[in-house]
Amino acid sequence: MQQVGEGIYRLGTDIHNFYLLTAGGKATVVDAGCSKELPKLEAALASLEMKRDDVEAIIMTHAHADHIGFAAEANNAGTEVRTSEVEGPIATGEQKVHAVKIPQLPLWKLGTWKFLIGLLKVGVMKAPSVESVVTFTDGEVLDLPGNPKVVYTPGHTVGHASFYLAESKTAFTGDALVTRDLLDNRDG
Repeated sequence: MQQVGEGIYRLGTDIHNFYLLTAGGKATVVDAGCSKELPKLEAALASLEMKRDDVEAIIMTHAHADHIGFAAEANNAGTEVRTSEVEGPIATGEQKVHAVKIPQLPLWKLGTWKFLIGLLKVGVMKAPSVESVVTFTDGEVLDLPGNPKVVYTPGHTVGHASFYLAESKTAFTGDALVTRDLLDNRDG
């Protein structure tokens, strides 16, 4: 866990992120990592003297496996999961996600293999559907810790959303803005 702002913590790996926002003894999780990463969230909460019950919701930028990972398990335990109106049917399994096919990846590059192996280790191949989601709309300010404002940022997916925290002037862009070429391991 890395603190990146007041009450804002980065979790995940060096190839993907999810975030914990804390305020007033409660928390919001931005994206749900991969399926094997719930223990990272639990450890982060414990280090802040918080419990899973203190998480008011998981808000997702989109429903790809490295962003929806542990959302189903958390939802089954009572945590609310929220996503955009477009991504909702994907998160619940009512609609299929359009995934990158392995032959489309540059398999001759070492970085591709590091990327794939890194995601496999944290459970990217298992992304169970979430039983129930609450959807949000563009421009909505969510009544959750951090008061994230929804900003639709389609491109990576049709229903991709980013979140803006006005008080700290912080944006969570999911995969709408990626500053590292994960296959070449270069920043840019």
